[in-house]
Amino acid sequence: MSKMVTESLRALLPITLLVTFACSSEEKAEEAEAAGPDIPALGVGELPVALRTGDSQPSDSRAVEITPAGIRVDDKPLMALEGGKLPAAERKEGTIAKLKDALASPSKSVLALSVHPSIHYDVLAAVLDTARGAGMRTVAFKVRKPNTTEPGWLVAKDYGMTPKTHSGTEVPIAGVDARKWDEFTAAWQAVYDACRGAQTGSCAYVQTHVAKGGNLKIVLQASGQGASLNFFQSGMDSAEVSEDEAKRKAEIAQKKEDFIQGRITKSDLEKELLEGPPATEALFQFRAREAQSSPSPVTDTLKPLCGSKACGAVVSGDPNTLSVRVIGLLGAAFADGTAPPSLVFEQPWTEKPKLSTDQIMEQQAADELEGKMQRAAEAAANAE
Repeated sequence: MSKMVTESLRALLPITLLVTFACSSEEKAEEAEAAGPDIPALGVGELPVALRTGDSQPSDSRAVEITPAGIRVDDKPLMALEGGKLPAAERKEGTIAKLKDALASPSKSVLALSVHPSIHYDVLAAVLDTARGAGMRTVAFKVRKPNTTEPGWLVAKDYGMTPKTHSGTEVPIAGVDARKWDEFTAAWQAVYDACRGAQTGSCAYVQTHVAKGGNLKIVLQASGQGASLNFFQSGMDSAEVSEDEAKRKAEIAQKKEDFIQGRITKSDLEKELLEGPPATEALFQFRAREAQSSPSPVTDTLKPLCGSKACGAVVSGDPNTLSVRVIGLLGAAFADGTAPPSLVFEQPWTEKPKLSTDQIMEQQAADELEGKMQRAAEAAANAE
């Protein structure tokens, strides 16, 4: 009898082991599912380098990490990315549903954000947009100090989001008084001189025939290997623009009459006609690497306007622009020792409004004039 029992137990042993193994595997799978996807945390060496690192470390915040593998919230994996991109099913334009739900409880006003350098601006902007929608008002980028493995912070209070806009369209920026276009034109020479110190800078030639009035719109644009500081006249309503155009037409008509009456020469008239419309923009372009060199010509170029007095800026980037380019440009524009930035981030998934025929013609004229002035500046510089 005992022999039969022993043989039966031996026969049941493999089945028992199989059942035990299956149960153990199911438990491990359930535990893994509960723990979320495998998303390693970012190390300090993986953070982007920035020239603004001395802001205070945020307290009472929610921590979000964007890694090539996925997104982590408060040191826990939340959702996986697909090749560093957000799965289409997980987002609706700029809102990431899982992230919004995670940030809703507990609700905080400060976002402590760590971003891997290879993450595209499209993903970064979607996270910022989602956090803003969840009630967050301040973003603190965790960055790395140059030539070290020491972390630091770059903080922007009252940050905002905006759809794409035209160059002259004003974008309200919270937490800072709007700067005036006339402030920029008064500092244009100093800005140009600082830009000329860059090894690769393309600097907007100082123009004497400039538009008057309106506010100043500063755009920090990162695209590919480029980094730009762009200045635009904004906040002019249609009545003011029409008035300026009428004044210019009247001035040209008067010059023509002066020529007819012999009060000015033909060359004076030609100079007036070739001068074109008054300047309403100035574009300064650099190689992206110059935004991370210390000291940076990007810092020097913006300093005449925003060194000691706070400025607001629109942050713009192509969807596939690397986050390291965007954050590096922010750090260079508002480096340690300068006034803290107020920022509005452009939503790269939006479409820019269409221009009217008159606006297209004005833009073409402005581009032609800018090109002419740029070539004249380069020729003068080469002759020095």
